[in-house]
Amino acid sequence: MKHVMSKAILAAVLMTASVTSVKAEDLSPDTDWTVTFDGKRLNDNFTEADFQDIIKGMQPGDTVTFEVDVKNQFDKEIKWWMKNDVLKSFEDSSIASGGAYTYRLAYTNAAGTENVIYNSDIVGGEDYKDNAELEGLHEATTALKEYFFLDSFKPNQTGKVTIFVKLDGETQGNSYQDTVARLMLQFAVELNGIPKTGDEPMNPIWYWLSGGCGALILVLLYIRRKYGKEAE
Repeated sequence: MKHVMSKAILAAVLMTASVTSVKAEDLSPDTDWTVTFDGKRLNDNFTEADFQDIIKGMQPGDTVTFEVDVKNQFDKEIKWWMKNDVLKSFEDSSIASGGAYTYRLAYTNAAGTENVIYNSDIVGGEDYKDNAELEGLHEATTALKEYFFLDSFKPNQTGKVTIFVKLDGETQGNSYQDTVARLMLQFAVELNGIPKTGDEPMNPIWYWLSGGCGALILVLLYIRRKYGKEAE
């Protein structure tokens, strides 16, 4: 049984300061970002800089949705697996504690049926300060299994992974903040033999992702809030 696995990191950098109230905006890009599997490797058509350019001006109340098509360009059917793992939550930094945000991860298959993998109207905020295991994005990890079956892909079949993030306009603090939250999404493409749904892929081959090397970066999301100087 042969597998190809890749890791993707959702990295969110939150920079906050005192600013005047502004109208919330939807910063979702109109793109055709795609990840393909050709039987040997995963290939993409976007870079880390693409994400940075889109949301570098994100402020409390703003939303952003990233959509990435995943396509099987191999001549055989493949199985896709997924794992959700938090490396660091916003709340792991004391200066960011108390700021709430919404996080939603979903997958849509070739028939248009959406499977919501994780959805929380609000994660983070005051309610999470006293529970380290459920602080912000850590909740997404505890809510999901170690590995879970995502979908089957016939040759030339396409699915879509969607990530939605919203910064809460009420709870984000006004003090200067510079903190990072990283959510790692791990994907496993199974080539030969199909384990039963619920079983983990075995003996994976890992491909570590790097923005400067042309490797797959599913999402590298920078969320920034402008410094107070810009609002003066």
